[in-house]
Amino acid sequence: PNRLMAIYPYLWLWNLASATVGKLLTLDDLRAMMTRTKSKDLLKIREVDPFAVDTYEISFMRNHLNHLTFFLGPEVAKHEFSFWDCAEHNRRLLENDFVRTVDRLGRKTFLFYKNGDGNSSNKRLFMKGHFLQAAPLLAQTYPEANFLTTLRDPIQRIRGAINFYHLSPIAL
Repeated sequence: PNRLMAIYPYLWLWNLASATVGKLLTLDDLRAMMTRTKSKDLLKIREVDPFAVDTYEISFMRNHLNHLTFFLGPEVAKHEFSFWDCAEHNRRLLENDFVRTVDRLGRKTFLFYKNGDGNSSNKRLFMKGHFLQAAPLLAQTYPEANFLTTLRDPIQRIRGAINFYHLSPIAL
């Protein structure tokens, strides 16, 4: 699913957007709408294209207002915002609800992109993100799935996250 699909996970809206973009609204107009709240510095380091694949869990967590934890201080952020672990009170959200949402979004994506014969079996679902806390449940739910991870130097990973949130703390 692309960025627009992840932010707005409603099949009816995807169909409306695909019927509208190019007729009532140009793709450039839509891109401008999605980038107007982003800082110029953020746009230098991050593509904000509504039709490109984006880091999925950012959209998921944004819908749950998790990105606001940074404004509540470092102690709250330490417990509420983590890619590798979660506070016990967030376990259901970051594991079960997340996996169910991934499943629904995947099914809607296949339905949206189905072939002319109604078959989407030759399609593969690709989701980009930091899913470590949900990895065991995702692997159990999708035993034939392939998971790929990229390892970065932890200092570079932390530096990248700080830079990202510094440039765009609210408008993720």
